Amino acid sequence: MRAREEYNRRSREYCRSSYVPTSIPYECSTPPGYNDQAVQSMRSCKNTTTALYIFDKRQHFPYARAMDIECWLWRHWFKPYVSDITLHHFSSTFVIEYDTNLADDEFHSEKLIAFHCNFYEQAQRFRDITYPEEENDGSTPAIYGPLRSQPWPVDRPNLYTQSFSERAAFVIQPLFRALFLALFYPQENINFCHTPEELERVKVQLILTGTTEGLSAPISFEELQDEALDGSYHPGATAITIRIGPAVRFIMRLEQREIAASGGALQPDVAKLRGWDQHKTLAKKFGWIEERDGNLDDLTPRSCEWVDPNIFKKWVGEGAVKTLSLAMGWGSMTLNPFRKDSEEDWWWDRKLLPQGKDD
Repeated sequence: MRAREEYNRRSREYCRSSYVPTSIPYECSTPPGYNDQAVQSMRSCKNTTTALYIFDKRQHFPYARAMDIECWLWRHWFKPYVSDITLHHFSSTFVIEYDTNLADDEFHSEKLIAFHCNFYEQAQRFRDITYPEEENDGSTPAIYGPLRSQPWPVDRPNLYTQSFSERAAFVIQPLFRALFLALFYPQENINFCHTPEELERVKVQLILTGTTEGLSAPISFEELQDEALDGSYHPGATAITIRIGPAVRFIMRLEQREIAASGGALQPDVAKLRGWDQHKTLAKKFGWIEERDGNLDDLTPRSCEWVDPNIFKKWVGEGAVKTLSLAMGWGSMTLNPFRKDSEEDWWWDRKLLPQGKDD
């Protein structure tokens, strides 16, 4: 069951952040060109720790250049068997449509913050009207914030395509509101198809919005002062230039801080959501028999608790195979863990690669 959930999640992550990631306009007053595009972009904010915005001057759409970076992000965040993937996403990648003749000061951190805040506020509005007040059981309270532009038009039939439990699980995470990454391309001596070592060196802007509601503690860049580039750090800095490697690891530490502060699970906790029974349906599909396997009502919906990694030491199953196939795909050949010159820890454990593949 866990292998199937890992497979489904890996496929969805790839589709939403890698193979033609969602494009959204930089101009706050301009909604995405298509209703489905608007809905997809707002749903990509759901239960997500951070956003990565790619500003590519070439403006080639649809955009299919983010495969390696998405694969790299998944490798760094995901832990086989134990990552909480039932509801939660670490990152979503968006490509930005913008006028390439804009002056540099149009991309000052304050304007990037206004863009990001408008985007998540649009997603919050979408969530609030998708999740009617009368259905609210208090587990995922609505946050009604002022929009920085007119609401994006969304056709009403698209609002109710999800079940109640799925709508209830739609939350804009405090960390998503608090900070984000912006990658400007092209960069000197950087291409998108490169080795894991080169990906580490891609420059990004790491930016705090100033929104701290829901966080367990304030966020400071002080611990990154030695990693900051181009003299961008100073005490109290809210935006720094940094390599993507240390930036992502910093965000992962913040995520773990928030998980610890919320009792070991990010909210919403799938185990506390009213009406969530997808795990039971999956268990029955895989042949669960209560006389043999126990009371199905006692099965936790948290898939990160289904496998004991001390017993099942080798990562196997559909999720492992899917992850490997995407790492070896046509867009990510340089991240292939079978390459002799691959970084030693690129694959989770290269000793556990399928037999016959690493010789």
